Amino acid sequence: MSPAVSSAPSPPQAATAPPAAPVAGQPASRLYTPTLGLRWVVLEGVSERELRKGPAHYPGTAQPGEIGNFAVAGHRLRGIFWDLDRLRPGDPLVVETRTGWYVYRVTGSRVVRPTQARCCPLPRTGLARGPRRPS
Repeated sequence: MSPAVSSAPSPPQAATAPPAAPVAGQPASRLYTPTLGLRWVVLEGVSERELRKGPAHYPGTAQPGEIGNFAVAGHRLRGIFWDLDRLRPGDPLVVETRTGWYVYRVTGSRVVRPTQARCCPLPRTGLARGPRRPS
């Protein structure tokens, strides 16, 4: 006699909702520089209001982990980006979100004058260009 096997249907899986859209002025992620031992909360939006508080994510650029450029701005003030010139190519930058951790590597840097508010080319369409997914 063989043992009886029964199976019950699995309960329906809840659909995973996409992450909520970031809200201007609200925390979007955390940024860590292990090399310098520094960490910040990154706010969404790059108005003077956000930038006075710390690093801020450029709206319209990729979110951490997405294909594209995750762009963050900040003033070179003590406690914010004062020592970024000490980072070297290959140093890690770690981003923490509600859904995961992402490690980026420094590839280079440049110092710009305070009057160069638009020092980095950003997309006009709101979509960042980045690496293409492998086919």
